[in-house]
Amino acid sequence: MANNPPPFLFLLVILLFLYLSPDPQAPVASRRLERIVDHEAGALETLNNSTFGDLQVGGEDERWLNLTGLKKEHGFHWELLDSVRDRARDQARYVLGEDTVGLIDGSSDRYPLLYHNLTGFVQGTWRQTGSYHGPHVNLSAITPHGTYSSKEWSRNVSSIDGDIRIHFREKEHGEAWNTSARRIAARVTLGEDTSYGNWWDMRLHGVHMVDTGTILLTTTSEK
Repeated sequence: MANNPPPFLFLLVILLFLYLSPDPQAPVASRRLERIVDHEAGALETLNNSTFGDLQVGGEDERWLNLTGLKKEHGFHWELLDSVRDRARDQARYVLGEDTVGLIDGSSDRYPLLYHNLTGFVQGTWRQTGSYHGPHVNLSAITPHGTYSSKEWSRNVSSIDGDIRIHFREKEHGEAWNTSARRIAARVTLGEDTSYGNWWDMRLHGVHMVDTGTILLTTTSEK
């Protein structure tokens, strides 16, 4: 009578085969990671080679940047940039004086007297302007590989005014290569002045320019 191999030997062979077989998903995941790294490296190179004024919207000298959100086909309302700049300068002039405006524009080196540590929160009210309509963002151009269940904007704030509260939290010290800028995060709570009393929370991330008191924040959503 022939000797049959014990059953556990077949189980051992199967386990060894499964363990030693190459993962077919590994090369795909590796290539996808390489594409993401290459895309980020290209965007960083474009940003490092850009200077103030390279983005010109409208007119004969119109110029765009090869970055996400800074291309014409992406549909963002960059024509509002000049109006936003003018309003920021007016607010800086009103609060901190003319030297601060010159510091922002590069025409002055006199720094305003400011506290460099940013903590706590600010609160007040907001009001929607009727002269501005939101952009029709081209999600297919911005994130061609992204998948969204809907192209509609969710959690819309439809009221015309309400309350707002912004809580700031920043890194205590600047980076080793740049002590004049600090990473900052903020939680924005937006309330609608309606009978429903809706409140929305969102997280923002950005930088705090300690010399001028300027803060630049953005969401992490590609929408």
